[in-house]
Amino acid sequence: MGMKDYAAVTFHEDFKIMQLTDVHLVRTAMGGPEEKTLQLISKLVEEEKPDFIAITGDLAYTDTTNNCYATFTRFMDKLGVPWGYAMGNHDDNDGPGYEVLEPILYNTEFCLYRHGLAEVSGYGNYVIGLIDSERKPLWLLYFLDTHDGRKDPLRLYPDQIDWYRNRRDRFAEETGRDSVPAMFFFHVPLREYLGMYESGQAEGVMLESVAAQDVNTGFFDAIKEKGDGKAVFVGHDHVNDWAGYKDGVLLAY
Repeated sequence: MGMKDYAAVTFHEDFKIMQLTDVHLVRTAMGGPEEKTLQLISKLVEEEKPDFIAITGDLAYTDTTNNCYATFTRFMDKLGVPWGYAMGNHDDNDGPGYEVLEPILYNTEFCLYRHGLAEVSGYGNYVIGLIDSERKPLWLLYFLDTHDGRKDPLRLYPDQIDWYRNRRDRFAEETGRDSVPAMFFFHVPLREYLGMYESGQAEGVMLESVAAQDVNTGFFDAIKEKGDGKAVFVGHDHVNDWAGYKDGVLLAY
């Protein structure tokens, strides 16, 4: 698999993933809420000892996003835990844009972010394989871009779904399996999240309405096709923290 859309982390029996989302750093000098946020993340990492951290967008919301990214990546290097990132809709609002932010993510020791293939819509459509001693993936973590909502509507595009299907089938062929179990990380919830909590399908905390993708482009149906899609993890809605199963797939914040 080409390095443009693939990275790998060694898997073990007690492998633990921590999800963070919507950190929304504003000030680069820190000293206020930002410093407390980073202290909390440090404490969580110290207590939970994750093997991998998935961050699902909106790392910063300011016209100096690049400075916040630089501060955060240095912070994450000190933690020493591999991490992946999915772009959020606010990451390039009023700031320098994704094309400036990507090199900051690349210039860090532990971030596994990849831009992905040039022909696929968005920034950051890539896969992280959790691999065994023979470097075969036992799990696949797909990161996708749900776009910024200003230049491009908030959704997963048909070419992103085609890319996922291509990668899914290729990994199955290369490993000699019917499918490789997969989890998905992106910023804006699928429309399948709508109504789940109200209908009792999910447990946790819901303190704001689901701000879902603007249309349903069929991604959920795609991840059910061959049974590999096991879980979807999103952000975007800041004070929702719930999870539930829909058609056998975990949908979670």
